[in-house]
Amino acid sequence: RVAAMGQLFDQALDFQVGFEGLFFSGYDAKRFFPALGNFILSDRRVESTFRAEPFLAVKIQTFEAVLRFENFGYIFTDRIDYQFDGFPLADFQCRLMLRWQLND
Repeated sequence: RVAAMGQLFDQALDFQVGFEGLFFSGYDAKRFFPALGNFILSDRRVESTFRAEPFLAVKIQTFEAVLRFENFGYIFTDRIDYQFDGFPLADFQCRLMLRWQLND
């Protein structure tokens, strides 16, 4: 994870912007076998892959918001990555997390 942190508006707003890098080395994929409820070996090999997921986080007193862009590289390519044989990773997703701690 690489990020830059800072403050704005007379230090009332804290922010963090950056990206998280994920590298998966190649491996022999497993396949889910529903009849047994277990994974079995398959003849498929999953290639090595790198993913970068940018994010922005802000905090104002007790309010926090995080915006993440998962599988961001799928915007630029038609490649489909697999974690298990027959189960592709999700497409590009944008996630927003809001948290507001209310105090008495």
